[in-house]
Amino acid sequence: MLNRQYDIKLSPYRALYDKIVPENNVFRRMADEIDFCFVMDELEAKYSNQTGRNAVSPIQMIKYLIIKVYTDLSDRDVVEQVRVNMAYKYFLDLNPEDEPVDHSSLSVFRRTRLKDTNILDLLIKKTVEIALEKKIIKKKTDIIVDSTHTLSPFQPYRPLDYLKMRSKKLRQAIYSIDEDYVGKIGNDHEIKELAEELEYTKKLLSTVKEQHPELLDDKRFILEYNKFEEAIGDVEDHYTASVVDKDARVGHKTSDTDFFGFKSHIAITKERIIVGAVITSGEKSDTEQAQALINKVEDNDLQIDTLIGDGAYSSKEILESAKDKFSVAAPLNPIVFNGNRKPEDRLEFNKDAGRPICKAGHIAVKERLVTYKSKNQAKVYTFDKSKCECCKLRSQCNPQLKNKTYSIPVHTSEQESQMEYQQTDRYKEKMKHRYKIEAKNAELKQLGYGRADSYGLEAMTIQAAMTMFFVNIRRIFKLKDMPK
Repeated sequence: MLNRQYDIKLSPYRALYDKIVPENNVFRRMADEIDFCFVMDELEAKYSNQTGRNAVSPIQMIKYLIIKVYTDLSDRDVVEQVRVNMAYKYFLDLNPEDEPVDHSSLSVFRRTRLKDTNILDLLIKKTVEIALEKKIIKKKTDIIVDSTHTLSPFQPYRPLDYLKMRSKKLRQAIYSIDEDYVGKIGNDHEIKELAEELEYTKKLLSTVKEQHPELLDDKRFILEYNKFEEAIGDVEDHYTASVVDKDARVGHKTSDTDFFGFKSHIAITKERIIVGAVITSGEKSDTEQAQALINKVEDNDLQIDTLIGDGAYSSKEILESAKDKFSVAAPLNPIVFNGNRKPEDRLEFNKDAGRPICKAGHIAVKERLVTYKSKNQAKVYTFDKSKCECCKLRSQCNPQLKNKTYSIPVHTSEQESQMEYQQTDRYKEKMKHRYKIEAKNAELKQLGYGRADSYGLEAMTIQAAMTMFFVNIRRIFKLKDMPK
């Protein structure tokens, strides 16, 4: 049952916070300056108002998850950190002597209470409102767009192999403490079914708890133990009958490197505040998600002045949607200018005749307009076949072709305008800010965003929401404190 009434917690020890937690501590400032009540409206439907015991406040649970992405620890270890860290207790509105929640409550909240919620957009929208209120960003602003990838926790493992890897690391942690444990703890094994592996890992946990409890007091061991326990819970909860992370996909960073996981399509301002994000599986292209990203920014009550990005954001569809709304500072694909040809294969175009001339000096005799499945158009020029048959340069052409043709892409009015815009000083000045999105992606990776905490697109979205909220708030505090 969810109780919306706020309980005043009096304690004779609260004065300790003023002595221990500095006023400029980011967690203290978040507690003092940000009203998290907006979380209640989003999550209220996930609780009963009439039955069951009183639940831990969703606001407090969201704060636990923010601490989790900051520390990059398991649920159990996050709770242990809260137990001894006064800044975290202040952020959670706990008294110094209060006990934190049980780690299982945090796990259940992650996996059940946040399902089918709009938590990512909700948290980003809140930070945008704060940034606008403090006049850190303007309503009409340039945005910089790009994507960053996050590896699946299974990379490159199946759930079966992942559990085997975690159990192996657990045994290694035990043996590093004392080699006498070799043979007393479960050894390496040959299991080919996930259900059998789950049974083995549970038995391994019970063996440690019941027969070797002294290991749980060793700090070298306990972190690996907690990760192992959480991995078992996640696999049981999500993918007991699966062989891979169902939502993760193979994506490509370059032509010869790939990854297995997810992509985060992000829009930031020049002040490096995230103002929109779309989380997808790894194979989705930046071009496909560009319009959705633009819509997210506009939903946050912002007007785009200039969209700054790489070549993925200069597609014909984006240029058409941007017409009369905002400018696009993104380089056109070279194919748009010259077609998909090497420089040495390009023909000279006779502007007077309006047709290309081949290297032997023959001019094209026919012209037709072709529309491709991609809706792109090209003018296709055909040369005189009789002249080609006796041409001295025939060997340089493809002998298998029945007719000698040459195509030139047809540019839309928007692409023509973009070509002209790319030559201006304003375009070059805007592109100088594109590096900022790379710096923001690196900042996210420093908070553990390089690998997903759990399985599935929903879990990835929750992780993105907490991470992006934290980096936004931290950036807002930094910009607010800068001398003007």
